[in-house]
Amino acid sequence: MDPIVIDQIVIDQTVMAWILSVLVLIVTAVILLRWVKHRKRPMDSTDATTFRLMTAEEVAKSAGTATGGLSRAHAFEILSGNLPRGGDLVTGVTTTPLGSISDWHYHPNWATIAYVLQGNIRVEFGPGGKQAVEAKPGDFLFVPPGGGDNIHREQNIGDGEQILIVFRVGIGPVANTVDGPVPA
Repeated sequence: MDPIVIDQIVIDQTVMAWILSVLVLIVTAVILLRWVKHRKRPMDSTDATTFRLMTAEEVAKSAGTATGGLSRAHAFEILSGNLPRGGDLVTGVTTTPLGSISDWHYHPNWATIAYVLQGNIRVEFGPGGKQAVEAKPGDFLFVPPGGGDNIHREQNIGDGEQILIVFRVGIGPVANTVDGPVPA
């Protein structure tokens, strides 16, 4: 093989091929890293059989279903009934600023479990919104699917930002906003 000469530097063709391969790998890595960094959607997949990681930074950039007064970010969405028993799974983080109250809403066909990571939360529900539960860090909340008595709103009653880790199983739209609870 004839060597390649660049500005009086002699480079063997095997070395040149190796250098080009490394450059291709570096460019590919940069493109993938930029894609991950700037992606706005949560990681969604129909594959519920593979271990995956979504970093805190990626979760923070994703957009979940909006409900006034709350900020939702979805981590994983396993859609299209690919869970062992069907249905979809959505996990993520819900943050509520100090003193904020969400709109009245319900989760039509979604059972929700929330873990209170930070802050205190009051959830009002039931006829006239007269029933309520309050939770603190370390507590879990269960929100059943459907409207009617399950229409609810959440309020941050702590002294700082409230953060919930949320797990939902169901199908269809995640949340529907309404004018208020069912009458008492």
